[in-house]
Amino acid sequence: MKVIVEEGRAESPLDSLEQDRKVYEVDLDYDGAVLLVPRLRSSHSYIHFGTQSYRIDFRLDPGDPVEIEIMSIVDDFWPMSDVSDTEAESILRFAYSGERFFGVIPGTQVEWGAWND
Repeated sequence: MKVIVEEGRAESPLDSLEQDRKVYEVDLDYDGAVLLVPRLRSSHSYIHFGTQSYRIDFRLDPGDPVEIEIMSIVDDFWPMSDVSDTEAESILRFAYSGERFFGVIPGTQVEWGAWND
């Protein structure tokens, strides 16, 4: 899967974060994507995953839940939520398997924090 990473630097003050970003694109399999999330957790980073049907954005900040936003390319589905690392992994598993997202966070019975379909 095509993945765009906007990697921040943990030692950077938040107000200068934009100047210190490193942006790159990689192709990752599921295992690589799952390993990337905790690796970037402490660096105020964004990860953008692109599938045939969705764009999935992860915002990673140390000590905070993972902020997820999913934008459907094929319909109006557009959920957002703060999720645990385990829930983030379930979302990636779902995306990599080509499943269609719906009203609850994959692997849970929890509705998205905000969503439109």
